Amino acid sequence: MTDKEEIYKEILALMGENKELLPASKEVRENFIKAVWTSVQREDDDELINWCVEHPNSSDLWDHNALVASFVKAGVSPKSILRYTKIMHYQLLFDLLCMFEDSREQCLAANIDPPEYWGLFQTDEDDDNAVIKHMRGIQEMLLKFDPSQREMRPPKDSEE
Repeated sequence: MTDKEEIYKEILALMGENKELLPASKEVRENFIKAVWTSVQREDDDELINWCVEHPNSSDLWDHNALVASFVKAGVSPKSILRYTKIMHYQLLFDLLCMFEDSREQCLAANIDPPEYWGLFQTDEDDDNAVIKHMRGIQEMLLKFDPSQREMRPPKDSEE
Protein backbone atom coordinates (compact mmCIF):
# COMPACT_ATOMS: atom_id res chain seq x y z
CA MET A 1 0.00 0.00 0.00
CA THR A 2 1.39 3.45 -0.95
CA ASP A 3 1.65 6.43 1.37
CA LYS A 4 -1.26 8.05 -0.44
CA GLU A 5 -3.47 5.01 0.02
CA GLU A 6 -2.65 5.03 3.74
CA ILE A 7 -3.58 8.69 3.99
CA TYR A 8 -6.86 8.13 2.16
CA LYS A 9 -7.70 5.33 4.58
CA GLU A 10 -7.00 7.70 7.48
CA ILE A 11 -9.30 10.32 5.93
CA LEU A 12 -12.08 7.79 5.58
CA ALA A 13 -11.57 6.56 9.15
CA LEU A 14 -11.92 10.12 10.42
CA MET A 15 -15.17 10.49 8.48
CA GLY A 16 -16.77 7.51 10.17
CA GLU A 17 -18.09 4.15 9.10
CA ASN A 18 -19.82 3.43 5.80
CA LYS A 19 -17.59 5.79 3.84
CA GLU A 20 -15.73 4.81 0.73
CA LEU A 21 -13.44 6.73 -1.56
CA LEU A 22 -14.74 6.85 -5.11
CA PRO A 23 -13.63 8.92 -8.07
CA ALA A 24 -15.72 12.00 -8.75
CA SER A 25 -17.77 11.86 -11.95
CA LYS A 26 -16.57 13.54 -15.13
CA GLU A 27 -19.44 16.02 -14.83
CA VAL A 28 -18.42 17.02 -11.29
CA ARG A 29 -14.79 17.49 -12.35
CA GLU A 30 -15.85 19.53 -15.40
CA ASN A 31 -18.08 21.74 -13.26
CA PHE A 32 -15.20 22.31 -10.86
CA ILE A 33 -12.90 23.36 -13.72
CA LYS A 34 -15.54 25.71 -15.13
CA ALA A 35 -15.78 27.34 -11.70
CA VAL A 36 -11.96 27.53 -11.45
CA TRP A 37 -11.81 29.39 -14.76
CA THR A 38 -13.89 32.22 -13.26
CA SER A 39 -10.76 33.09 -11.22
CA VAL A 40 -8.59 33.53 -14.32
CA GLN A 41 -8.16 37.04 -15.72
CA ARG A 42 -10.17 37.65 -18.89
CA GLU A 43 -8.27 39.01 -21.89
CA ASP A 44 -11.04 41.44 -22.82
CA ASP A 45 -11.24 43.31 -19.51
CA ASP A 46 -9.91 46.69 -20.66
CA GLU A 47 -11.88 48.34 -17.87
CA LEU A 48 -9.51 46.75 -15.34
CA ILE A 49 -6.48 48.31 -17.03
CA ASN A 50 -8.17 51.70 -17.32
CA TRP A 51 -9.16 51.61 -13.65
CA CYS A 52 -5.60 50.73 -12.59
CA VAL A 53 -4.19 53.60 -14.64
CA GLU A 54 -6.76 56.05 -13.22
CA HIS A 55 -6.23 54.84 -9.61
CA PRO A 56 -2.51 53.92 -9.34
CA ASN A 57 -2.45 54.32 -5.55
CA SER A 58 -5.62 52.35 -4.82
CA SER A 59 -5.33 48.58 -4.67
CA ASP A 60 -6.04 45.72 -2.32
CA LEU A 61 -2.92 44.11 -3.79
CA TRP A 62 -0.37 46.69 -2.60
CA ASP A 63 1.27 48.16 -5.71
CA HIS A 64 -0.71 46.25 -8.34
CA ASN A 65 -2.39 49.30 -9.84
CA ALA A 66 0.84 51.33 -9.83
CA LEU A 67 2.65 48.51 -11.63
CA VAL A 68 -0.05 48.20 -14.27
CA ALA A 69 -0.04 51.98 -14.75
CA SER A 70 3.76 51.93 -15.16
CA PHE A 71 3.50 49.16 -17.79
CA VAL A 72 1.00 51.22 -19.78
CA LYS A 73 3.15 54.35 -19.41
CA ALA A 74 6.14 52.33 -20.70
CA GLY A 75 4.15 51.44 -23.83
CA VAL A 76 2.94 47.92 -22.99
CA SER A 77 -0.50 47.47 -24.52
CA PRO A 78 -3.48 46.64 -22.29
CA LYS A 79 -4.04 43.49 -24.40
CA SER A 80 -0.49 42.29 -23.66
CA ILE A 81 -0.88 42.99 -19.93
CA LEU A 82 -4.17 41.09 -19.80
CA ARG A 83 -2.77 38.19 -21.85
CA TYR A 84 0.27 37.89 -19.60
CA THR A 85 -1.92 38.02 -16.50
CA LYS A 86 -4.14 35.26 -17.89
CA ILE A 87 -1.10 33.09 -18.59
CA MET A 88 0.24 33.60 -15.06
CA HIS A 89 -3.17 32.78 -13.53
CA TYR A 90 -3.40 29.62 -15.65
CA GLN A 91 0.10 28.48 -14.68
CA LEU A 92 -0.55 29.04 -10.97
CA LEU A 93 -3.83 27.10 -11.13
CA PHE A 94 -2.23 24.28 -13.11
CA ASP A 95 0.63 23.98 -10.59
CA LEU A 96 -1.77 24.06 -7.65
CA LEU A 97 -3.98 21.38 -9.17
CA CYS A 98 -0.88 19.26 -9.87
CA MET A 99 -0.07 19.45 -6.16
CA PHE A 100 -3.37 17.74 -5.44
CA GLU A 101 -2.14 14.82 -7.57
CA ASP A 102 1.42 14.58 -6.27
CA SER A 103 2.84 17.07 -3.79
CA ARG A 104 6.18 15.33 -3.21
CA GLU A 105 8.21 17.71 -5.41
CA GLN A 106 6.73 20.85 -3.83
CA CYS A 107 7.21 19.45 -0.32
CA LEU A 108 10.85 18.72 -1.00
CA ALA A 109 11.33 22.23 -2.44
CA ALA A 110 9.73 23.67 0.73
CA ASN A 111 11.87 21.43 3.00
CA ILE A 112 8.83 19.50 4.25
CA ASP A 113 10.20 16.11 5.15
CA PRO A 114 8.62 13.64 5.11
CA PRO A 115 6.45 14.94 2.26
CA GLU A 116 2.79 15.57 2.96
CA TYR A 117 0.02 14.71 0.55
CA TRP A 118 -2.98 16.85 -0.25
CA GLY A 119 -6.02 15.95 -2.24
CA LEU A 120 -9.16 17.49 -3.64
CA PHE A 121 -12.43 15.83 -2.69
CA GLN A 122 -16.12 16.32 -3.43
CA THR A 123 -18.43 16.03 -0.44
CA ASP A 124 -22.10 16.65 0.25
CA GLU A 125 -22.53 19.13 3.12
CA ASP A 126 -26.20 18.21 3.49
CA ASP A 127 -25.61 14.47 3.89
CA ASP A 128 -23.43 13.23 6.75
CA ASN A 129 -23.50 9.77 5.21
CA ALA A 130 -22.42 10.95 1.76
CA VAL A 131 -19.74 9.04 -0.04
CA ILE A 132 -16.57 11.11 -0.41
CA LYS A 133 -15.35 11.40 -4.00
CA HIS A 134 -11.77 11.98 -5.02
CA MET A 135 -11.20 14.65 -7.68
CA ARG A 136 -8.24 13.34 -9.70
CA GLY A 137 -6.79 14.45 -13.01
CA ILE A 138 -8.29 17.90 -12.74
CA GLN A 139 -5.19 19.70 -14.04
CA GLU A 140 -5.39 17.72 -17.27
CA MET A 141 -8.83 19.21 -17.92
CA LEU A 142 -7.85 22.84 -17.37
CA LEU A 143 -6.86 23.70 -20.96
CA LYS A 144 -10.00 22.15 -22.45
CA PHE A 145 -12.25 24.51 -20.53
CA ASP A 146 -10.51 27.78 -21.44
CA PRO A 147 -13.56 30.06 -21.97
CA SER A 148 -11.87 31.59 -25.04
CA GLN A 149 -12.03 28.13 -26.70
CA ARG A 150 -8.34 28.58 -27.67
CA GLU A 151 -6.82 26.33 -24.98
CA MET A 152 -4.54 29.22 -23.93
CA ARG A 153 -3.22 29.82 -27.45
CA PRO A 154 -2.83 33.52 -28.33
CA PRO A 155 -5.65 35.21 -30.19
CA LYS A 156 -5.33 35.36 -33.99
CA ASP A 157 -5.17 39.15 -33.84
CA SER A 158 -2.30 38.95 -31.32
CA GLU A 159 0.11 41.85 -31.31
CA GLU A 160 3.13 39.58 -30.98
